[in-house]
Order: sequence, then structure tokens, then C-alpha cells
Amino acid sequence: MYLENSIALVTLLNKDFIELGVEISDYIEMSWIESALFYTNFLIGNIANIQNEVNWDELGVEAVSRYLSFTRVMYDYMTPFVSKNPSEAFLNYMDLDIGVNSHGKNAYAEGMVYGHKYFKEMNYKRLTMVKTTVDPSNFFRNEQSIPTLSSSWK
Repeated sequence: MYLENSIALVTLLNKDFIELGVEISDYIEMSWIESALFYTNFLIGNIANIQNEVNWDELGVEAVSRYLSFTRVMYDYMTPFVSKNPSEAFLNYMDLDIGVNSHGKNAYAEGMVYGHKYFKEMNYKRLTMVKTTVDPSNFFRNEQSIPTLSSSWK
């Protein structure tokens, strides 16, 4: 997912990744909510997406602790209603409690924590190989993106 218009993306990709030969027609522009609905259609076998969200207006460490605790209690309560063996998550709903990646020297291991839940173990391994080939400098990244492999993993 790229959070700009496709002209900006194609310009950027054709500058830094000219070998991809991307064109505007390769992309579909949509709002964030449209993308969530679009990708939901590919979750065959799942009858619902559950997104936990808590908002608060109080300031202070105690409020943060209380509301995050509430969120985790709700998460635990909902666990029996989600997929099992393995428990899975959907990328458009990042769950930073299941792991984040600092994209340092331990990026592959850090990514396994959430990567196996999002993509399953075998797919995670394959995706890291593809990511290393397509984006070796890890330009496209976020807290839970597929990492590139360090030289020791290649």
C-alpha cells in the first residue's frame, strides 16, 4: 500500500527502480477504507475482520496504562473468535502488540514474530527473499513490513 497518488509512486519507482518498468495503468488508486474492503475480499474462509480500537481524551501515564490494559483485555476476550493454528492477523490492521521491527541487524528475527502470524512461516521466508531482490535497500518499510535479509542471511 502506498499512501500517495499513483503518479507520485510511478515517478519514484521509475527513478530508483527503472528495471521494474512500472506504468500508471499498473496501479489502482483508492482510499484507505476502499483498500481495506478490497483486500477483505481475498480473505476466503474468514467470516469477519475484528479491529480493536480504544480512544481516550485523558492525559498522563496512568490513563495510557489503563486504556492499553483495557485494549489487551478485549484482545484476549476476542481470541477464541479468531482463526486458530496459527492465529492470524491481516496487515491492513497493524497490531503492534504482536511485534515491531527496528530494521536493524536482527530485522529478520524481529519480523518473524509478526510475519508468521500475518503470512505464515513458509510465506514469510519466501516474501523476505522477494523483498531482498526487489527492494534491497528496504526503502518501502513500516513497523511490520517484510524485512530484507542481511548479508549473513543471503
